[in-house]
Amino acid sequence: MNYNLLILISLVLGTHSVSVAQSETETKLAPFLILVESTDNGLKFTCPKGCGWTDLSFTLYEGESQGVNQEGMANMISNQLNQENGLADFHFEVKKDDKNIYLKGMKGTAWLNLSFMSGDGKFHQYFDEYGTRNMD
Repeated sequence: MNYNLLILISLVLGTHSVSVAQSETETKLAPFLILVESTDNGLKFTCPKGCGWTDLSFTLYEGESQGVNQEGMANMISNQLNQENGLADFHFEVKKDDKNIYLKGMKGTAWLNLSFMSGDGKFHQYFDEYGTRNMD
């Protein structure tokens, strides 16, 4: 009987430690809104909310990736940012192939991965800290 009580106490304490650890590592979401569009030369991002930039355009070849944060194009290794700028604190990675765009949320997003697919390679998609948005 004492053995069963010991197991029950261990399970309760173990569960409590896990939930404390999870709450301490929760991701803080950053409120932002971005439109991604294809261009003749690559990608264009427009940010009406949460960014220090309005338009961001770059060429991205297949197999390459580019970091983006609230301050613009970002280093993929470090996401250390100026926290006193009053902007949303987010960081994501962009990859592209002929007909798809892939985003990997690294900081400030509820999503880990987003992908936008298009049969003709043309994109016009809004997304925010929660995922894709329908704005049209």
